[in-house]
Formats: sequence, C-alpha cells, structure tokens
Amino acid sequence: MYNWLQKQKAPVSPMIWVPNQLVGAPAGTDVTIDCHTEAYPRAISYWVYDNVMLLPTKKYGTETMENSYRAHMKLTVRNLQTGPTGDFGNYRCISKNSLGETEGSIRLYGCLVFKDIETNVVLNQYIQHPVSFKGKLYEQFKKRQKPDMQGGKKFLGGIMPMGCPSSTPLD
Repeated sequence: MYNWLQKQKAPVSPMIWVPNQLVGAPAGTDVTIDCHTEAYPRAISYWVYDNVMLLPTKKYGTETMENSYRAHMKLTVRNLQTGPTGDFGNYRCISKNSLGETEGSIRLYGCLVFKDIETNVVLNQYIQHPVSFKGKLYEQFKKRQKPDMQGGKKFLGGIMPMGCPSSTPLD
C-alpha cells in the first residue's frame, strides 16, 4: 500500500515496526537493535534512551539506510554496563514528518552467564538489577542446584533461567 501511495506522491504519516521488541545481551558485550520506518514525505528518525536523544559516540553507533520512503535504523550499544546509570532498559526509535510522529520501543535486558567449573554447564540468567558475577548471587545460584540422574545439575529455583542469544560466558 505504501508503495502505491508513494508513487502517487500521497502524504503518509510515519509508521514504525520493530522486528525484536525484547533483546537480551550480557554485560560487557555490544548489542545492535533495529527498527524500520515508512513515511512520505521522508521522516526524521532518531533513537532515545532515558528521555535523551542518542547521538553517535564511542558508546553509541547509529546507522540509517534510506530507500525512497523507507528507512532501516540501527543502534549499536557498546560495552553494555549494569547499574543505575547502565545501559539496560527501554530504547525508543522515533520517526516524525509533517503529518505526524510515531515511535517503537525495544526493551534491552541483561543476561548473566554462569559457568559451573565442576560440570562445565553454562546457564543464562535473566537480571533486572545491578549484579556482580561473584559473591552472594553466584553462591545462591550454586545452592539451588541439585544432581540429576545424568550426572549433571538441575536448577531448583530463584532467578528464572532464560536464554540470551549468542552469549559468550563471562568468567
């Protein structure tokens, strides 16, 4: 439909779609999030985190590929950090033209990757708060495991295990 409208030069307010609205990555790694927009006339598009517009820096890499009335926006957040001023939370891609404004939202969550030296089992953990890879949290994790029949270990509860795409164990 947008293609036909664009050929007719009919004005269209921005539309955004986000392929992945929930993205997980371990602290200390880089992650790239993206969103797509369509608008005519062409929209002004940008990223926002914590109510601040993100500009290209050593921390944030931005890339926009435009094709006629479409744009594909990418944001790379480098060296993800936890903590009150960390990088996990909601990122918004915003698109505006003379006919309107719209936004998409992406929640970036952190993953802990625990590596149990004894059994060489790697489990990913969902986190919502600042954590340390050493200390009480890891000890609680180890206490909540029990041997299973295959000689490995099963997790008994506490923090819910969740997958973290393409994560590398952080020792």
